[in-house]
Amino acid sequence: MKPAARLNEFGQSAWLDLIGRKLIHSGELSRMVEEDGIRGVTANPAIFEKAIVETDEYDEQLGQLISQEKKPLDIYEAVAVDDVRAGCDLFRPLFDRLQGKDGFVSLEVSPYIARDTRATVEEAKRFWKLVDRSNLFIKIPANPEGIPAIREATASHTANALYTGEREMVAKQIFEQVNESLAKRGITVENVLLRDIQLPATLKASIEAKQQAEQEALAMNFRLQKETQEAQRKRIEAAGVRDFQQIVAQGITPSLLEWKGIEATETLAKSPNTKVVVVGNPKNGLPLILGQ
Repeated sequence: MKPAARLNEFGQSAWLDLIGRKLIHSGELSRMVEEDGIRGVTANPAIFEKAIVETDEYDEQLGQLISQEKKPLDIYEAVAVDDVRAGCDLFRPLFDRLQGKDGFVSLEVSPYIARDTRATVEEAKRFWKLVDRSNLFIKIPANPEGIPAIREATASHTANALYTGEREMVAKQIFEQVNESLAKRGITVENVLLRDIQLPATLKASIEAKQQAEQEALAMNFRLQKETQEAQRKRIEAAGVRDFQQIVAQGITPSLLEWKGIEATETLAKSPNTKVVVVGNPKNGLPLILGQ
């Protein structure tokens, strides 16, 4: 199983930070969804610039838009909307299967209007109508009203929480505080997804080392419990053997031994290997059987 697909088993989703017509039309993106476990795609101007430069699949559309004397921003928007719409169509089966929990393609509103709440909201609505796909994910840059709420919610948890099961709790708290702050300006936050956590390398390494140590400690405790149970099983087994031997020993008498000796002597006497039988063992009267 591919690493990205394994993330899905832990409730995490891998998104591809890349989109383009060559990626979509070649079937490579479909393969990555089916085989690699990719569950979403992000898009921004830098990604589209890279896609346009690396392929000629945009040449015809760009030529038409330029001949219509479209402005650069309008050209970018037309290209981006077409690719995002195609990406949404590709991810729609996954979106439906996961009941809207994943399978999105993102489109980012312009950062130039990030401090203009009303303009940001209007552009988000306009993009939503242009793309016209339920699995469109519109990204809005965190504005001054949202940043303090995010900072406060995140600071109330340890860095380790971002890499453990507490991550959902952090996301929930950020959602509640951001929604409360932005509701006054007419913005409704539907969800907060913590996807890209960036910490200093040394802090991240320390957290991962601590988690590794905790996992090793749990594994050691499991092994110790298993060995303890095995030792207990062996003690019980040994006690059973001991009790059996004591019971058998109590039932063995000289008369029983003499009788068993007679049975054994009789059996041996009938053996074709027996050559001479000397009668009269002075200890217990049992015959002595001598072979070759």
